[in-house]
Amino acid sequence: MLAACDGGNIGDPGNHLGSVAQALHRGGIQSVVASRYPLSVAGSNILAEALYRALLVDLHPLERALPLARARLARLTQHLDWASLQLYAREADGDDTRPVVFCPYRGLRAFEPEHRRFFFGRDAEREEAIADMQALIDNRRPRFLVVYGASGTGKSSVVLAGVVPEVGRLKPTREGPWVIETMRPGATPSATLAALLPGAPAGRPLLLIVDQFEELFTHTEDPAERAAFAQRLWSLASLDTGLHVIVTLRVDFLGRCGDLVLDDAGLSLDRVAYDEAHRVAVARMDPKQVRDVLERPAERVGLRFAPGLLDRILADVGAEPGALPLLQYALGRLWAQRDGDTLTADAYEAMGGLVGALERDADELVGGLAPEQQRQARKILVRLVDTRDDEAVDTRRRVQLTQIQPSGDEARRAVFEAALARLVDARLVVRSEDEHTKTQTLEIAHEALIRRWGVLRRWIGEDREKLAELERVAGVVRAPDLAHRHKARSSPRICGEERRRCRRAGACVRRGQRGGAQASRGGARGPAPTPATAGDRGDLLALGDAPAVHRPRDLGAGRRGGRRRSCEAGFRRREGRARGGRAREQGGRASTKRGEARAERPAGRRGAPGSDGE
Repeated sequence: MLAACDGGNIGDPGNHLGSVAQALHRGGIQSVVASRYPLSVAGSNILAEALYRALLVDLHPLERALPLARARLARLTQHLDWASLQLYAREADGDDTRPVVFCPYRGLRAFEPEHRRFFFGRDAEREEAIADMQALIDNRRPRFLVVYGASGTGKSSVVLAGVVPEVGRLKPTREGPWVIETMRPGATPSATLAALLPGAPAGRPLLLIVDQFEELFTHTEDPAERAAFAQRLWSLASLDTGLHVIVTLRVDFLGRCGDLVLDDAGLSLDRVAYDEAHRVAVARMDPKQVRDVLERPAERVGLRFAPGLLDRILADVGAEPGALPLLQYALGRLWAQRDGDTLTADAYEAMGGLVGALERDADELVGGLAPEQQRQARKILVRLVDTRDDEAVDTRRRVQLTQIQPSGDEARRAVFEAALARLVDARLVVRSEDEHTKTQTLEIAHEALIRRWGVLRRWIGEDREKLAELERVAGVVRAPDLAHRHKARSSPRICGEERRRCRRAGACVRRGQRGGAQASRGGARGPAPTPATAGDRGDLLALGDAPAVHRPRDLGAGRRGGRRRSCEAGFRRREGRARGGRAREQGGRASTKRGEARAERPAGRRGAPGSDGE
């Protein structure tokens, strides 16, 4: 407690009650800071600023923060405020009193600039990024830096908590303080970039962080939009615009960067990413770096590891690829179950160690949901995973809330919101608002959940085929012009065929929806799906309320629905018949031409009837 201005005044000689500070301390308050005499106005301001900065920003214990504040007060030579301050404490309480408690670990979330005081272990990568950007500035090369690494290595944290706080060390060509802007590509990266740049003050250096650049391949559907965005970034970084670009990228998407051509000379983004001048690789941490991640944040807030616990965690991390998010999550759980200022081995054992902590918490959350909420939770989680066609590249994706939110039925919407609230409160799902489009978005907290949570892996495996089919059909319905946009310039016939295909797809989707509704009404003959596996058949195996393509085996019942065929299969059959007809027609014309040629062949040629060669 801070009881300044007469709080430490014991009164007139012989007063047995003592000061207010003494009474508070005797009453059970561990530490009391008080002043024997009223402080000056200037001294009061300095005390508040210096004491709270030392406690809350520099994270010093009270026993260190108060001497620092008194040293600042001593500069006021016209007052004796520094001598008036007193600390009432007990020797048995030690000299590491922490009035405010901080958790120095981030769990599944990335470190951001405000968390730089807890960010350790990546000094080399931070210094490399700063040096590389300065070299690009000095050599007048495009100010474009790619920071890449495997999932779970902490690429975003390196840039946001490592590079951004140190950007003032750079010497750009433009004067003035740096402007920092951060974006993620999303579905419309060019529009987001266009909305972001006009708000930047003119004439000042600007650092643009494009975090999770792989969203350009997982969220942006139009290849032309991807190319236009990449070209715009490269152009702005190449010209005298004052813009400096740093992108973070998962290493398994480097190969796809070859599809993005940046200039008229044919330079592709993968060539830039492999250029030493433009790249910073974030590799898996070595044991020394992991030890820094464990120990140094704990030291900042006065935490201790129980004997043997540190070595056990280090051993667990060594066997786990991409372990940083798992490590941060486990440390956060240890902090919540600490014994005083000690992180205990018993708590680590009880929560299942490094890997078990995340999986056990997620299992308990899902198991504690009501059946209807569990179905909605499954729908939410699997729709937030980009499954593509290969399990090796499963990744999270950001989805607008309205795309997976039930419509119409208020009771169903209430169940959805309740399930979503539980997932958000448990920090398994992040609910946020896009600062540029102002739309509500959802995404899985970290890809470690996709890799390590067995329940989610099982759900994704069971629904993978349906997810892929949903994405294909939704793509046709949502953006029918993407497939033929560029073909129209060179082949009006192909463009017309694509339009007819899209119209047929829409008709099949509408028929599938009607068939699904009929099948749901007549599906009592088949086995009822369990809450943890399927949900409503009309909901496309618990994948949400998007349109679905229903195949005969999916309908389960209903003779009319059983006769319907997949849109995609219908397309293939119609195309095959058309190709066969064209081939027969071409073959007929060729046969006619060969017959005419034989009829017109000169009689004197060898092999012709009546010739000398016969």
